[in-house]
Amino acid sequence: METANRETAAAKAKEIFLFVQANGWEAALAKFRASEKRAKKSNATIGEFLQEVQAKSGIHSKTLEGYTIALRKIVADIKGLPHGRGGNKKKRTEWRAKVDAVKLSEITREGVQKWKLDFLKRAGEDPVSQRTARISANSFLRRAKSLFSAKAIEHVAVELPDPVPFTGLELFPRQSMKYRSAFDVRKLVEKASEELAPEEPEQFKAFLLATMAGLRRNEIDKLLWDSVLLDHGKIRIEATKYYSPKSEDSLGDVEIDKELVEVLRGYRAKAKGPFVIESEVVPKFNVVWEHYRCTSIFEALIKWLKANGCRAAIRCIRFARNSAL
Repeated sequence: METANRETAAAKAKEIFLFVQANGWEAALAKFRASEKRAKKSNATIGEFLQEVQAKSGIHSKTLEGYTIALRKIVADIKGLPHGRGGNKKKRTEWRAKVDAVKLSEITREGVQKWKLDFLKRAGEDPVSQRTARISANSFLRRAKSLFSAKAIEHVAVELPDPVPFTGLELFPRQSMKYRSAFDVRKLVEKASEELAPEEPEQFKAFLLATMAGLRRNEIDKLLWDSVLLDHGKIRIEATKYYSPKSEDSLGDVEIDKELVEVLRGYRAKAKGPFVIESEVVPKFNVVWEHYRCTSIFEALIKWLKANGCRAAIRCIRFARNSAL
């Protein structure tokens, strides 16, 4: 029995051992040799592999989409396939078809290692750009590698390369994710109150939820007034018909201070719909990608933040959740 994953091999060996004890060697040989020969597809493509994982792994659809995007990105770079993003739907579909047609066996461990180094080289000599590139490369590699975890490949009916492309691959050293403020948060809040609140209330609300409550973009985008417990000074992050967290760890109550409570209370009295951030974009259901109702609002807010000295834009204000504002 050949497999590229030790955990899967161990589980398979245990299954065979127990079957032999109960039914004997002849029955075991007939069962497992026949089933492996019948089930495993050789020389599979990236697309066929992804279809198998999607159908049989049980991984959350949005999580799986993130893994898939990462693998396709790496495969496309290795094979020199120009990316389909930004173009029309037809071009993106054509690009995806080309990537999915690549044989899984063509993506080797050595090829992935070269991709990692080339990714960093493209960042140039600037230390800030190199740091960002290391973080991004590690993120792509972790997500792509997750498609070959024991949980992902346990039931896939394709033969995997030996070794698996990501086996033994070392990531770049972990980069410090601690945020170092290059601006005065209090002054930024005051300026937002003066400039955004009167003219751009939706941007201002998004700014406050990120700065003073530490909410993530998708949490802000899908936040309902029913989840804002003003009398208790809390915002409840919970699963709704519009928002599905990636894990149970994302759920819980976020305490907010009295100043934010009063600001939100004022907006609540004038609310025209169920969402805290009002947008003309209708929420979409049953999609595997991260759909935002408030993309234009976030983009405008990011532009304002950059114009006011926040180079890291939305990310730079998330650290303030535990700050004294």
